[in-house]
Amino acid sequence: MAQFGIPIPGGREASTPAEAKKIANELGGKVVIKAQVYAGGRGKAGGITPQGIKKAVKDITERVQAVAETRAPYMVTPVSKEEMLRLIKELETQMKAAAKNLEFEKAAIIRDRIIELRKDEELVSPIAKLQ
Repeated sequence: MAQFGIPIPGGREASTPAEAKKIANELGGKVVIKAQVYAGGRGKAGGITPQGIKKAVKDITERVQAVAETRAPYMVTPVSKEEMLRLIKELETQMKAAAKNLEFEKAAIIRDRIIELRKDEELVSPIAKLQ
């Protein structure tokens, strides 16, 4: 990747947690640790044979129904276009902060919420114009 101008962060090998901590401190504290099995190249995981998970399938229909029936009703309240746009902007700030902190799953969840709100905003906008 470096040959195409993509920056590659430096890294070092550690054999123990203590070594990993020492290297992390030397590199500035925020690091990603990747476990690796040396087994002769990519895709050759040292004699490990992948196996599927074998578990009994459980029917959770009754539990789900009980939770759904005891849940409080949803409150539906009108939201102005300005409030919707403010919420989207706030979520975008949260998403960027999560990504900056390497919380990519959190950022993706927020991104998906933003996408849904933008769809809702598109549906709300024509109605708001009529009022």
